[in-house]
Formats: sequence, structure tokens, C-alpha cells
Amino acid sequence: MTSNPDMSARSSHPGTGIAVALSSSFYGFYAHSAFMGALHEAGIFPDQIAGTSSGAFTAAICGMGLQGREIENFTLRPGLRRSFIDWAAPLRFPGVASSLYSSGILSGNNAVKYLREQLQSARLENFQSPRIQIAVTNLTKRESRLITEGDAAEWVIASCSIPGLFCNRVINGERWCDGGVALHVPFDHWIDDPSIHTIVIHNIDHTPGTELVMQWPTLSSGFAACHETISKETTDLRLRLARMHGKNLIIARSETAHPKLFPHKQRESLFEVGRATGRDIAKTLHSRQSTPLASR
Repeated sequence: MTSNPDMSARSSHPGTGIAVALSSSFYGFYAHSAFMGALHEAGIFPDQIAGTSSGAFTAAICGMGLQGREIENFTLRPGLRRSFIDWAAPLRFPGVASSLYSSGILSGNNAVKYLREQLQSARLENFQSPRIQIAVTNLTKRESRLITEGDAAEWVIASCSIPGLFCNRVINGERWCDGGVALHVPFDHWIDDPSIHTIVIHNIDHTPGTELVMQWPTLSSGFAACHETISKETTDLRLRLARMHGKNLIIARSETAHPKLFPHKQRESLFEVGRATGRDIAKTLHSRQSTPLASR
């Protein structure tokens, strides 16, 4: 396992007033990691990063102190995708399909173990430059939450736990799942934060017609369309609220083909789209800056 930079060594740099929100997206950590790497290469280091699902994964990597292409390289480490494989999945599938037992097909336990090792058992409260927030859904209390303390690996996988595909994560005696249920992209906690003046939102859109769904109406495609509609409406409402509070909003969109279940051959194209978006946003930030950006 490669060593990571000393996180405490970065805390002496002045704040930038910039926060970045990374959306949920299938295999989105490829584009997200390249996006963040491009910002770093342009000398832009956000004070805070919040993420949902694959965005949470990328946020945690940044919290470890990795920068530039180091973030992309982390997503290429051997064993990452394999860690999600669960040999008991065939036993859970009938229970999920019939709704008689099991909250998901994959347990996620191997992924937590793998990520905990790669993150060196890091805790979220130790990420200070940047500070990291992970979006999750508390099914026990029926509420969305932004987590800032605890086992980083456990909370990242909880944020990635799509209902039905992954079993609910049980943490502190409560059931948790995908943060994208209510927070497709988490940023409204910065609305009342006086230390943040600019919020960058990185969304990943998939080219129409490349989705991994049937081309005719199905139950799953119907649910997906309903969730996308709800997410769009709630996000638009939160964006209006942020503007009312005087925040500078920069919306970044990376459009990619929908990743396949095994996207080995697509990874470089996903990286390149994220890099291009990051470079464009870096130019926008530099042109708008009213306070000096932290130099590293």
C-alpha cells in the first residue's frame, strides 16, 4: 500500500472560501477524481468537499491529502472493483426479488474492509484540509444526514449503498443507505457558512441512449425516472436558496457515456471528460477570484 501525505502538513495554508460538492453517479469516481485533480493542478484547493455515493468516495480520497493525478491513481488500485464482489449475493437475490428477506444483493462488507485498509483506518474528523462531509440516508429516522465524524470507509460505503443492490449498512444500531436518496449533490449546508463564498457543484450526466436499461418502459426505469425528477426539483430549490443567500454558484457538468458494469476500457475516457471539466472550472474560478487562492 502506498503511503499518503501527512494531512496535518496542509492545515497551515490560508482558506480559499471555496467548497466543492460531488454528485452521486454510477462509477462516477473516475470523472470526479480527474475533476478534482485538474483543480489541484491549476492551484485550486477547496476548503471543504462534500460528496454523495461515488462523490463521497472521491471526497474521502481528497481528505487523505492526495492531489492531482494521485487521486486518479487511487481509483486504479488493484482490488477496488473486486472488493464489491460478494459470493453470497446469489443467496440474497431471491429475497430481494420477492421482498421476503434481505435489504440488498451485495453486503458491502468486503468493500468496507478494502477501503479501510487503503485509507489507513482514517476518521472523517481528522480530515481538516480539506474538511470532508459524506451524505447518507438514515432509514431508521427517515432523514438525510451529512456525516463529519467516524470511520471514513464505513460512511463512504454507506453513502454508496443503493437500496436493493446493497444491504443497508447498520452503524451505531441504525440503518443507513445511499445518500443520493435525498441529496443527489450535497451543498446546502454551506448556505449559512460565512467561511464559504463560492460553491462549485460537479454533476455527471450520461449521454442519452447509453443507459444500462431496457429501451422500453420497465419498473426499474420508471423508478429511476421518478427519482431523477425528484432530485432535479429539490436541487433546483436548494440552488435558488443558495443564490438568495448571496453564494457564488458554479455548476460544472461532465457528460459521459454511461459506464458499463466492467468499465475497464472506458476509464481513460471518463478521466479525460472530468479533467476537461475541471480545467474549464479552474479558469472560471481564477477569473472570478476576489481573494488569493491558496498556493501549494
